[in-house]
Amino acid sequence: MRLTLVGIGSSFGADTLGWAAARHLEAALAGNATIGLEIHLTDNPAAELPVVLAQCSHALLLDALAPDSGMHAVRAITLDELAHWQDTSSHGIGVGTTLRLMDTLGTLPACWTLIGIPVGNAGWRDELTRVVTATLQDWEQTCP
Repeated sequence: MRLTLVGIGSSFGADTLGWAAARHLEAALAGNATIGLEIHLTDNPAAELPVVLAQCSHALLLDALAPDSGMHAVRAITLDELAHWQDTSSHGIGVGTTLRLMDTLGTLPACWTLIGIPVGNAGWRDELTRVVTATLQDWEQTCP
């Protein structure tokens, strides 16, 4: 499987979390011979996600969640959930708006997951590894 990891964030403060998560997974998955990795770090998801995701079949998107998001554990976020969240973002047009637009246009990859990582969660690396392992196992069944 060719897997695209997209760290969403920036090089400043808590927003570095998406990039750190992509680097963590790059190291964690490096020894898996069945997965070819491609890493993208973006600070402009509205402009970059449509281009990056149009070229892949399997994508994990990794983004920090603000403390007021109400989420306290690393987990996948669905399009339905994104539709009900206020799409505020330091990126201008938010990740949620971008993904919902891509869904409407039919340009999302066959297998993709947005994983939210709460800012301030000290155990995020272990939680992220568990969530990604479960996602990849699910994809083996549903998205070969």
